[in-house]
Amino acid sequence: MWFARTPRLPRVSPWIWAAVCLWLTLVALAVGLSHYLRQPVDLCPFRRITGMPCPTCGMTRGVLALGRGDLLGALNFNPMAIAALLLGAGWAVLRLILGRQPRLRLSKTVRRIALATLTLLFLANWYYVINHIG
Repeated sequence: MWFARTPRLPRVSPWIWAAVCLWLTLVALAVGLSHYLRQPVDLCPFRRITGMPCPTCGMTRGVLALGRGDLLGALNFNPMAIAALLLGAGWAVLRLILGRQPRLRLSKTVRRIALATLTLLFLANWYYVINHIG
């Protein structure tokens, strides 16, 4: 008897599942509490302590905008966080399709340039968040 062999899905760390579930629970609680209190609820400890938005401020509202199908609105809240989320989702889909972890082979010089570029993008995004949300 011939059976089509189904590809085995890659194993995902329990810590990743726990982090995603915790974040989704916090988002659900914040949305529910905001609706109940009729005012936004601030869950960010960085903002509560410093008064400034953290680098990921606006990400929850961005994800909610993505859920409504509003990509431009989502990018308006925190462009780099939403772009990273979309790239991460694409990477996960690629991993599921390939059945293994995709690998990028970069030279040491290219890795340094990429790290410097990502650091500058991170700081530029945080500047945007501070001036846009703050």
